[in-house]
Amino acid sequence: MNDDPSGGGPPLFSSSPGAEERVISTRKTGSVAAGWVAAVVIGVSVVLAMGRVVMDKSEMARAEAAAGGTRVSRIEAELGARYLVGMNEIVGPVLVAGGESKERWLWAVAEAAQSSRQRVSLAILRWEILGDEALAADFPVVFVDEDDRRDWETLAVVRRAVAEGGVGADELSDDDRARFRERFGWVGRLALSRGWPEGEPSRRVVLGEARRTFLGSVMLACGVLGAFVLGSGLALWALVRRATGRWVWAFDAWDRGRVAARGGSVWLETFAVYLGVMVVGGLVADGLPSGWAPWPQAAAFAGAAVLGAVWPRWRGVTWAEWMVALGWRRGRGVMREVGAGLFGYCAGLPIIAVGVGLTMALTLVTRADATHPLNHLTGVSAPALAFLGFLAAVWAPVVEETFFRGAFYSAWRQSGGRWVAGVGTGVIFAAVHPQGWTAIPALGAVGLVMALLREWRGSVIASMTAHALNNGTLFAVMVVVMR
Repeated sequence: MNDDPSGGGPPLFSSSPGAEERVISTRKTGSVAAGWVAAVVIGVSVVLAMGRVVMDKSEMARAEAAAGGTRVSRIEAELGARYLVGMNEIVGPVLVAGGESKERWLWAVAEAAQSSRQRVSLAILRWEILGDEALAADFPVVFVDEDDRRDWETLAVVRRAVAEGGVGADELSDDDRARFRERFGWVGRLALSRGWPEGEPSRRVVLGEARRTFLGSVMLACGVLGAFVLGSGLALWALVRRATGRWVWAFDAWDRGRVAARGGSVWLETFAVYLGVMVVGGLVADGLPSGWAPWPQAAAFAGAAVLGAVWPRWRGVTWAEWMVALGWRRGRGVMREVGAGLFGYCAGLPIIAVGVGLTMALTLVTRADATHPLNHLTGVSAPALAFLGFLAAVWAPVVEETFFRGAFYSAWRQSGGRWVAGVGTGVIFAAVHPQGWTAIPALGAVGLVMALLREWRGSVIASMTAHALNNGTLFAVMVVVMR
């Protein structure tokens, strides 16, 4: 791969080889005052976005605490339960031949059981993995409350039906079953399926989900390890080439001298319009009736993208100038830029790994929620899942790279170095995402890698490709592991 993309290339939709030279002008668009106003809008938008996340997570935590746990602990507990049952199904006879070893599997789960609902979930897991004697030992003498009593009574009916060779526990009404599934999710479905033969559909489905979670987790761990080793090698190779002068930063060679410096405040304004409309629109959408979801949120995202895109035109920038300054150009060729995005993402994995490690440490210390609101995909319909996949792997990479690594990065690089601009835009990128403040190191590291790709190639095609790879991979893993 030729590491010198400094020729820049024409705008993405232009067929004229000399088009980029002709769109450069010496005039400046905007003013110092407009730049300061844009900076204030960005700052306020970031504060509002983070405040919205804090309020959302606090509300979910209160709702789940009232139901016997937190949202995060429930998601993690369900994944852990599916992993343990899947492991027991696939490798249990080989790796854990004795009951004592299986007991050690559940020790961490037992330690985390802080509510009556969690204790019932643990009893169901012990029943599935250790057998009927373990469940008999778990039944309490005194119940915490009425819900706790009903949970244990339901479990006792199912256990009695299993012991008598039945498969349906006729004493349970449809409402009882629905309530039990609602309270315990996948673990409740596991309990209700006990006693069914392996080939029966309901039993086969629930155990199949457990096996898929276990195999998906193992494949993910192997894939992450392999990608990290490959990425470390690529990063070392890139550093050697940079040290020997064979690695050229295209932004230095082209954008910094000819594009970013002529933009005035227009690109900072562009990003402020995009971010402000998206955040304020999201807050307005939150106040609308829940039955309208997700259309108000979608309208806010689309409106932010459209208004942000047309703002430079309203300020007097031509479309050709727009595409050049925001990185919408072919570089060394579209397919070469796509390849550079794949290469650069792998080489950036060591940086992302450091960010993920910091986020994990912060989460463990503060016990804060660092998950995305869309992480729980159980029960999502196929059309909705396809739409979420489109948002994650197509819409977000194109739109966010256009405004974060296009407009915002160009504006910041007018007065700052690549590392300052890369870290700064990465932190803002992370702060406005809904995962919460503890996820800022991980998402900020991803943003930094995207910024370095923008700096290296000049075009945003590479950073869009890397962004799509990152989001698409995570979304695919979530679908495999959590559905």
